[in-house]
Amino acid sequence: MRTNRPIPVNKTLPKVTMMHSDVLIVRAREGNKHAQGKLVEVWYKRIYNFSYKFFYDHDLAMEVSQRTFISMHRNIEYLQDAARFRSWLYTIAVNCCREELRKKKSNRSVSIHDLAPGEHEDSYNWETSGSRREDPERMLRQRELSDILQACLMQLSVSSVKW
Repeated sequence: MRTNRPIPVNKTLPKVTMMHSDVLIVRAREGNKHAQGKLVEVWYKRIYNFSYKFFYDHDLAMEVSQRTFISMHRNIEYLQDAARFRSWLYTIAVNCCREELRKKKSNRSVSIHDLAPGEHEDSYNWETSGSRREDPERMLRQRELSDILQACLMQLSVSSVKW
């Protein structure tokens, strides 16, 4: 005998919406803002998770997800085949991730104080004292840093260096 159990709405709603996503895509391409909003609801978690796995950073994943859906909103009218929506949306997300990665690489600068956190306050007094060459702790840190850099440079193969 079959019992009439209620089906949890939160588990079936995305599946039902996914079945109707072709209709949503067609309507969104026609400029229907409600359909575009529904597409964001259906796809946001997937795009966020993809972005999070790319960066392992919540803020960057949020930023990339927002930029992905802004781009989707601006360009969905140019999507010719509704069946390709998924790959089209992920392509936008990948491009946004790569753009964010390029931004991070171009801003890649490290302060010497970031390498040795907490020493900034103590080193300030020492640097103003005028006895820079006599600080054995600084000399040790410099020697260790030099050894690490030297070891890293030695690990580079000649073929991987671009001239």
